Amino acid sequence: RHGYTAKWKHNAKNCPNLYEGNLVTARFGPGPSNHSSLAGMWNDWNGGYYNASFPRLMLRFEDTIFFPKETSRLVCNCVGGKLVTPKEKDGLFHYVIDSAKTGPGHGPGKKRNGLLDGWIKYGKPRDFSKFSKSDLKFADEHINRDIMEALHWKFPDIKGR
Repeated sequence: RHGYTAKWKHNAKNCPNLYEGNLVTARFGPGPSNHSSLAGMWNDWNGGYYNASFPRLMLRFEDTIFFPKETSRLVCNCVGGKLVTPKEKDGLFHYVIDSAKTGPGHGPGKKRNGLLDGWIKYGKPRDFSKFSKSDLKFADEHINRDIMEALHWKFPDIKGR
């Protein structure tokens, strides 16, 4: 697999290392983009869509994993389409179990995550216990709350830490 496209100072003991001034360089498009921190990159990337003046559709990854049929139906309805299945007569929704990623750059097929792997990986609450108190505080103070609320995401409780 290729490494992350975002590069910033961090290590196994201090990850994600969110402090202001920990510059991030990312390659999402034709050239690099620079951000004040990893939280700043998150705000810039998501804010570009959230604040866009053009029509757009933002989907939460977890909704595509845990509610693929419902999400697909809502997306089709939103854009004026109709959800059809390969076997329209049986009315069943056919789940793609294998990884959707194929070809070079996505690693060996046996190491790719499919639907069941996604359920296992993302089906439990996010563990923030390895995040430093300063990273959690920085995220709480710097990540765009409007985007978090629009996506129905919550900040972890840092009062007890």
